[in-house]
Amino acid sequence: MPLRLLCSLLLIAFLAAPITATAQETHHHQLSLQAGAQIGIEAYRTGLKLAGCYSYWLKSVMWLDLGGGVVVDKNTDLTFNGGIRWKFRTPADNVRPFVRTSVELGALLEDHNKFVFAFRGGGGATYYSSPSFGASVEASISAGPAFGDGNVFFASSLDLMLGVEFLF
Repeated sequence: MPLRLLCSLLLIAFLAAPITATAQETHHHQLSLQAGAQIGIEAYRTGLKLAGCYSYWLKSVMWLDLGGGVVVDKNTDLTFNGGIRWKFRTPADNVRPFVRTSVELGALLEDHNKFVFAFRGGGGATYYSSPSFGASVEASISAGPAFGDGNVFFASSLDLMLGVEFLF
């Protein structure tokens, strides 16, 4: 008897669902590839930044973000971050503004290596040309302490990125 009730409730929920679902409701995974500029304000390097991110849909407008990036230069900045992204709906359903916050671990590799623990925040928007593909623009800032040579420094950077997103 409970199995029949469960099946009946699932059938009612399925029939009550909207006929046309958006990309957010039909895809639970996202891969993002980005390229742009990292502007080093303090301790971080300025240069071309390449980044990637995997996102998993948690609920409603909330996604779990795990990613990282590298600054292409003779010396290298490596960053790894994890946090939450909120994607908001708009009347034009193919445009989704977003805000993200995360914790960032960075390695500033040079003659005197520094390691950073930073908080990162930012936002942007994604235009979806199909239910599973979009183009994005994002601006974010990272700030926190950097440790190296027995000292503690302040580290911060501004990232301006363009990217593509694949939902699956």
